[in-house]
Amino acid sequence: MFCLCGAGAAEKDITLEDLYKKGTFRSQSVYGVNWMNDGRYYSSQVPDEKNKVYDIVKYDVTTGKPVSTIIEGENLVPAGSNQPIQYDDYTFSSDEQKVLFSTDTEQIYRRSSKAEFYIYDIASKKLTKLSDGGKQLYASFSPDAKRVAFARENNMFVTDLSNMQETQITTDGKFNSIINGYSDWVYEEEFSFAKGFHWSPDGKKIAFYTFDEANVPEFNMQMWGELYPQDYKFKYPKAGEANSTVKVSVYDVNSGKTVKMDTGNEDDIYIPRIKWTNDANLLSIQKMNRLQNTLEILHANVSTGKTNVVLKETDKAYIDITDDLTYLKDGKNFIHSSEKDGYNHLYLYNMNGKLVRQITDGNWEVSEYVGYDEKNDRLYYMSTEVSPLDRHLYSISSKGKRSSA
Repeated sequence: MFCLCGAGAAEKDITLEDLYKKGTFRSQSVYGVNWMNDGRYYSSQVPDEKNKVYDIVKYDVTTGKPVSTIIEGENLVPAGSNQPIQYDDYTFSSDEQKVLFSTDTEQIYRRSSKAEFYIYDIASKKLTKLSDGGKQLYASFSPDAKRVAFARENNMFVTDLSNMQETQITTDGKFNSIINGYSDWVYEEEFSFAKGFHWSPDGKKIAFYTFDEANVPEFNMQMWGELYPQDYKFKYPKAGEANSTVKVSVYDVNSGKTVKMDTGNEDDIYIPRIKWTNDANLLSIQKMNRLQNTLEILHANVSTGKTNVVLKETDKAYIDITDDLTYLKDGKNFIHSSEKDGYNHLYLYNMNGKLVRQITDGNWEVSEYVGYDEKNDRLYYMSTEVSPLDRHLYSISSKGKRSSA
């Protein structure tokens, strides 16, 4: 028991319930925020204490006040149940007519998890379970809102939302051997991603990773938590040991055809990033050597699998991998960050990899590339220009003309 006392104020006991159960002194926050398409509104999870569920409420950015309830949590009742789901997270489809809910999420490693997913149709107020085959990983709407792709038990799947028909894309997945659609331990830990597939801009193709970790040595560890520990074996390459061999393939949802992208004959490589350009037939692949001091950006024709190296960088020591690579909507250029002049700066290239110009320049670092407003031709970034101890936000045009933001 504690006491909250002050001059001229009545004494008030502070209980353990105040601290750990009631949240009496917990700071207020906003949970489960998703921006709406128009940029004026956002949605957020709001607890409905009466029904012990979370509603999804729409807020006006300019006032911070709620304007409508998009989904009432009490309506999220699946078929065969009389209780609403308790969801962990939610995602809108591109047309904001459907919502994907994740429930009963189970953590795997640092960035990986699996869950049971549900599809909710806002107009009909119908909630449908995505799959009955077991928990799914990284369920994601297609950009045209017609399908949902996901991984499960080392294989890739796609569900047509018009009839909820599930199609298995790969069949060779096997624990501690072949992984389709999500990363192995090395990529999750060292390259900071776990989801290993991406929809094409038109929603008709899926680019995905396949990791062959059959030759990677196994590591054995004990998992604690129950009365007795459990043995757990997983593929874990220590320094100098064999890594997974990795390939990238593209699946066409209409034809059912899968095409492997040509990343060369060398197996001991990394493919730390794949990214669709704005052309639904052109995939960008970043490839590195084992020493991680050479980076190649490949452009792949996804119909044939043929690739071209459009940009190659080398460094005496190490090349850092980021998510800065940005393909412009004009289809003619892309933005790439590099430390090739000794400092991290932003560069503009055409689609053939020819340098158009260095956008930022100076004896300071672009510490974070925030994004590009193509309509107004403004790149936003954080930098150390004032001091290595400070971070300031700037904007600059693709022509290199800057203003403080």
